Amino acid sequence: MKLVRFEFECSRDIPFYAHLCNRFLARYPALTIARTSAAYLLEQEDDQAGLEGLAEQIACEFPLSVWLTGSRIAEASQRVGSRQPLPVSEQYQDYCSHCHPLFGDNQSAQFGELTLTCPVCQGEAHWQDTRDDSFAMLQTLLNGDTLSVDGAVLSLSSRAETQTLLICNPNILNSLFHLSTEQTLALSAIEKPAVLSRNKLPDEQLPRARYRLCFPWNRQLIVLSERLRQRGVTWVALDGNSQRPMVARIAGQWSPITDTQPAPISPAPEPLHDSVQLSGWQASWHKQVLSFGTADIQTLAQDADTLAQCALNAINLEHGMKTLVLDSAPNTAALHFASSCEGKLVHTDNQGKIQTFLTLPSLPASGAVVLSQLKEGKQAKVTAKFAARWPEVIARVEQFNTGAFTGTLTGLLALCALFLDLDEDGRRQRTVCHRQLADALETCAMETPGRRAPRIDYPLTKGDSGLTIDWKSTLGSLMAFRLVEPEDAGKIALGLFDSLADYLANWIEHLDNKFAIKAVGLCGDEMAFECLAQRLAIRIGKNYPLLVNYKLPLIGANYAAGALYLKRRRFVARSAE
Repeated sequence: MKLVRFEFECSRDIPFYAHLCNRFLARYPALTIARTSAAYLLEQEDDQAGLEGLAEQIACEFPLSVWLTGSRIAEASQRVGSRQPLPVSEQYQDYCSHCHPLFGDNQSAQFGELTLTCPVCQGEAHWQDTRDDSFAMLQTLLNGDTLSVDGAVLSLSSRAETQTLLICNPNILNSLFHLSTEQTLALSAIEKPAVLSRNKLPDEQLPRARYRLCFPWNRQLIVLSERLRQRGVTWVALDGNSQRPMVARIAGQWSPITDTQPAPISPAPEPLHDSVQLSGWQASWHKQVLSFGTADIQTLAQDADTLAQCALNAINLEHGMKTLVLDSAPNTAALHFASSCEGKLVHTDNQGKIQTFLTLPSLPASGAVVLSQLKEGKQAKVTAKFAARWPEVIARVEQFNTGAFTGTLTGLLALCALFLDLDEDGRRQRTVCHRQLADALETCAMETPGRRAPRIDYPLTKGDSGLTIDWKSTLGSLMAFRLVEPEDAGKIALGLFDSLADYLANWIEHLDNKFAIKAVGLCGDEMAFECLAQRLAIRIGKNYPLLVNYKLPLIGANYAAGALYLKRRRFVARSAE
């Protein structure tokens, strides 16, 4: 007889795992279970045959989760768990590996039965008063009309603003998109998140460089997608609010970009404020539990420094690092790159205060002013040569609205994409959308073979609010490299990401020499740039642990959580009315 422990390590709560633990608890009288801060545990003492049978059952019933970070089976000296059922924190999905092949496979006699009884997930409870109308839904889409399902608007043709695709035929997905093994597994996970992927061949139907992909996430959509697949449909455009969790792979794990309802954090240290409303969220602390809800007042936009400080506090909170109430912990730095405000490099100092070291540059309000400043400064000669070689590019830059996304990485990358002539989408139309341009630049960088890149200049200069990057030197460097290698935009695009990561690593080492920085946080939705995350992992991750929010999103509720520990009197807000 051996005591064996089955461990499922995870970055956040997985309600269905808790439900499955309770099921096994009911079926095996000698089994104990537990939910630790890092894992779900099942423990059983039995002979070899009994343990092998249990292991097979667990492997069959526990699905892959996007929040699963590791699993193992190990012999234990004593039990950690108990016979107490685990609380199931929230509602989980309406299907599982037991019932999915029955109602979701067109070869099954029970295909399309939304009320099919499942002893594992009890998913039929969601559909007791619903009949299968997937034939009518199918016909609506085939007729060219839109269809509203679960908060989302479905269509067989994408629009210019379409960013998310519901995949009906996974078998040909790799012929359309660049997908890593981790991305493929994430798409199949029980949460069915939306995963950003690069478009292999932008065309009339899918003109963007990147799309969010997701698989059907409930019984009704699973049946509809299978019927569409039978009709030769590969994907469906998904607009509106699908409530799909958007995730990004950062520092080797999946992190939520946004979150519809973050789970409570417990235990949480006592904050400086009991409750804060910020960025549409309310964070409240009571008896070591930090919980979240939708703000009942509309908070005014906060300055970029405040948001960066809140983001650093949220990183430190989740990882037990320094906050104002944990001032004995080591100092940390954080890169807060968000598309909604100026990017910042911030750090804690020896007095527990958060200081701003660097702000991403704010570009002039128009491309015409950008060119005017380039022609008047140290970049005048290279700008003149570039204008003589590519006058059509200069003409488009001149008309570009550089004032949008000012101070963000998205804004800077979009302008760089214009200089590299990457503004043509799959419909052979020129785009002025900053997000599409930045995506095109990243896609170009990721497709560069060899992964070696030129060093683009990102020198520091003194700005209105402290140190910033001399964007004129960056653009001058880019133009110089393109003049030398006019057909190698991909190498230059990769150089933009890699050089920025290298400069940031050097500046963090400078802070380390003064403040003994022990870890670096990565926060903000611009960390979803896959190339940026990879280069930061290489350049910074080799010397410092990289901290990322996994329980909290990259933007949203993390700001409200961090604000609880921020030393200021109050956050200005006004009524939603």
